[in-house]
Amino acid sequence: MHAFFDSFNMGYIIELSQDIYVEIIDGSPRIVWHSKPDPLDVREVYENIIPIPHGYSNTHFIWNNYNILNAKKGYSAIVTHPFNRHDLPFISLTGIMDIDVLVGNGNIPFFIKEGFEGLIPRGTPILQVIPFKREPWKINKDESLIEKNNKENVDKKRSIIGWYKYNRWQKKEFS
Repeated sequence: MHAFFDSFNMGYIIELSQDIYVEIIDGSPRIVWHSKPDPLDVREVYENIIPIPHGYSNTHFIWNNYNILNAKKGYSAIVTHPFNRHDLPFISLTGIMDIDVLVGNGNIPFFIKEGFEGLIPRGTPILQVIPFKREPWKINKDESLIEKNNKENVDKKRSIIGWYKYNRWQKKEFS
């Protein structure tokens, strides 16, 4: 369970800055809001470039991200839909941004679930930002480690819950 819960706290969460209301007009979602700055925009769908997720309307929206993502030289960030939040009535697509160069706000595509109509309240998590250091890396396929892991897997099966928590898990911190 710790691996699951860690995913909620990984990196930073960007929340919706104001209430938005989704209504269906002529079979397509239309989103309304009542204050500035505009939290989103509608874009033309480029089906051959941006895939439309199954079960979502083909109207292509973008989150207007007014949070400036900025980090030390050599850092990028995965910007994605909040992990394990399948309950949300939209899906934000995933991208990687180099956040060590000031590139402005960044506009992240998202789609609304087919048939959803209703309020998405201010404070709803819309994006998860996970910074990482850009550096070359290589997976080490050490046969002795593979054998050790296979042996430990036998031990894991003896525990019903908590093996990962007590034997491998390390607390993650972002400030």
